[in-house]
Amino acid sequence: MSTLEILRKSLYVQCAIKSVLQHQAYRNIERFMRYLIVKNV
Repeated sequence: MSTLEILRKSLYVQCAIKSVLQHQAYRNIERFMRYLIVKNV
């Protein structure tokens, strides 16, 4: 396997991890907002 292939694969993995983390953070924020709204009412 060439260095370019390894770099491309690791970059792809990093992007996948980043998108998963962003999705997780977004869900946590959404849950927190909902919690605040419920608490205010």
